Amino acid sequence: MISVGDDPEVRARGMQAFAKHMHSHPFWQHDPAFDGERALRESDFFSDEEFVELPIAKEVFLPSGARRIMGIAFEHAGYVVTVVGHRVVGRPAFSDEERDRMQGFRPHILRGYRQAHERTLAALTPSDRLRLAFPALTPRQIEVASWIAQGKSNEEIAAILGVGLDAVKAHVKAINSKIDSDSRRAAIVIAHTTPPFADLPPLWKLGLEG
Repeated sequence: MISVGDDPEVRARGMQAFAKHMHSHPFWQHDPAFDGERALRESDFFSDEEFVELPIAKEVFLPSGARRIMGIAFEHAGYVVTVVGHRVVGRPAFSDEERDRMQGFRPHILRGYRQAHERTLAALTPSDRLRLAFPALTPRQIEVASWIAQGKSNEEIAAILGVGLDAVKAHVKAINSKIDSDSRRAAIVIAHTTPPFADLPPLWKLGLEG
């Protein structure tokens, strides 16, 4: 939620309240299994009188100035993507025509998201994948893992980093444990192929180099 005036404290309270109340009705959860290919509005489920009495409305939407809500959801590559529009208090409800228009845009938005997803994945280096997929790895472990992914031996990595061989071996052991790898070959495959975006923002907003 973005508060009116973008007050960080108001926004934080809104996010906490949304997390608390989002399971009160399927409409708030943006589950593609429930939404299907439809564009849904709050007015599809609640009358005006019912909406303003909902805890999620009182604690999340109305304090942020949001009154009318319409959105679509779709699943791609294990992620749920939602596009939601809000109108501020005092604006009219979303019409059937506007709902149909948003519903018509859904396949185009999905196609654009898929293309962005593919472009971003193609640009990822092994170290990018490991950093994003395994946040428990330390910067040094990611550095060692990226050299492993390039086919370097422990001895070569030790020389590149200017550290002892035992230190590299310790890093390799920790890396294998954190990424659930049982061999050097498995670690290389993981570094080049693991899906990196389990709990992150849209792919094109990750601040990747290049």
